[in-house]
Amino acid sequence: MDRRQAWAAVLLAGWLGAAHAAAPAELMDALQARGDPRRGAALFETCAACHGTDGGGVADGTVPAIAGQPVQVIAKQLVDFRRERRRDLRMQHFADERHLETPQDIADVAAHVAQLTSSTAAGTGDGAALADGAVLYRARCAGCHGEGARPDAARMLPGLAGQHAGYTLRQLSEAAAGERPNMQGAHGRLLAGLGPRDFAAVADYLSRIARSGAASR
Repeated sequence: MDRRQAWAAVLLAGWLGAAHAAAPAELMDALQARGDPRRGAALFETCAACHGTDGGGVADGTVPAIAGQPVQVIAKQLVDFRRERRRDLRMQHFADERHLETPQDIADVAAHVAQLTSSTAAGTGDGAALADGAVLYRARCAGCHGEGARPDAARMLPGLAGQHAGYTLRQLSEAAAGERPNMQGAHGRLLAGLGPRDFAAVADYLSRIARSGAASR
């Protein structure tokens, strides 16, 4: 096993944890591949119909901002959609093997997305419970996602800062309802006892954190 393979194996082990016996081969292969962002740009043309050419998504949260997320994060999420560890009819359709035939395709798209920079402003909430959102985030989420909510490639954790509030709210709600298989376990325990107002407060707070980690106003 060379250095690239060993690095990918460590990443995958951290993601899978003790509850999973083996890594999805296509994710391992995608992480080992050398992504070609120029080829990925051509493949991303299909994705851009929803996510925008800059990967900025839609302010109302119907489509997330994905620009600048690490290769590892994008690759993992694509594989999760392919394996029904995430459920969204549009994404399950466009992430399938008819559109992304090989792990190399996944690597190429991920490489393109990782280098995108978006100027699309994050959709925010009403701002009424930002203090509560900050308290809840620091108590329940910052232990893994960090104070600045920045991405963590080594653990395949997406950046949450500057994400559209509507999108984050939906993901938290689905996770709490057991509708996101890849956000069960620890997420389920951390979200226990929280309700829609709590989720909205956290989502609004995160939407107002600049991607540099400094709070936006």
